[in-house]
Amino acid sequence: MTTFIATVDRYDVKEPDDCQWGLEADGGNWTGIVGTLQHEKADFSMDLTLTPQRAAVVDFGRVYIDETLVILSLKPRPLPEYLSLIRPFESKWRSYMCAILFTLSQVLVGMWLLACLILRAIYVSSLISHLVKGGESPVINTIEEMVKSGQHEGWQWGTVSMSGAFNSFLSTSTNPAFHVAKKFMQV
Repeated sequence: MTTFIATVDRYDVKEPDDCQWGLEADGGNWTGIVGTLQHEKADFSMDLTLTPQRAAVVDFGRVYIDETLVILSLKPRPLPEYLSLIRPFESKWRSYMCAILFTLSQVLVGMWLLACLILRAIYVSSLISHLVKGGESPVINTIEEMVKSGQHEGWQWGTVSMSGAFNSFLSTSTNPAFHVAKKFMQV
């Protein structure tokens, strides 16, 4: 349309000196296209958005097209040939992938919860059996068993006093386990 108007000899098509649409400046003056119209350096403008502030300074004609936003883009190009195999999945590809990932995450969470449930059941049953049965140490019936446990498991033994018949019994015994018992006896 502006090209058609420019072909008519009565009008010159030009941009404002500051290349702006029009912002309010100090003292009631405006910049850009609004300022050009305000100071009557132009007769009219073909492309200026109507706002209440601009309408107070410039007279607007009837608005025939009211579009709030126009988007310009390049014409879509065809997909390269190597992508022709995935064209059937283009529109649904993302939704399929999201559904698969969501399902996998649910399965993994379910497996994790099942593993936690099984481990909890094993732990609780083991704890209950230990609490009911209790930890029993092996019974020692002879001094040989006591000495053997002391050598292998680090047990210790002692007495209040090492005197009298007990001392002579351990000292004169022919059993070597009794001599070891006396040697490591704590008093």
